Amino acid sequence: MARDADDDRIRQPLVYLGGMRRVRALTRLGSLFCLICCAVFLWRQVLHEPSDVRRFIALYLAGFLFAIGVRLVALRQVVAAHGRWLLAPLIGRASPMPPVQRVFVRGEDVVAVAIDGTLIVLGVDRFPFRDPATVRRSLVLNLPRR
Repeated sequence: MARDADDDRIRQPLVYLGGMRRVRALTRLGSLFCLICCAVFLWRQVLHEPSDVRRFIALYLAGFLFAIGVRLVALRQVVAAHGRWLLAPLIGRASPMPPVQRVFVRGEDVVAVAIDGTLIVLGVDRFPFRDPATVRRSLVLNLPRR
């Protein structure tokens, strides 16, 4: 029974679906938008041109929410149980993933090759409370294979 409970125990690492390169690029795009909004607002203030502060605040917040939202939308929790694995988003239903044929590490990402040939790229970020190398190693060793 203890062995069964240990197998069912879920390690649940948080990963970014699509890989870190894509997530960071979109986050930087949102941050760049925020910086451009600030620069335009300050430039207009220097030139003493009339400007609507509410519009700049709304644009800045839109860029900020985009930058944060990209990460939250891509964030998944890996749930492995009973010889299969799921990716659970923060909100919504977990999606079952096809059986894995091969798993390897590529940079900051863990790439799983499914039996049907689908590549599933899981980005492992540097959260302050965990070591990304340990998470990558755990994913490579523990993702169920067929």
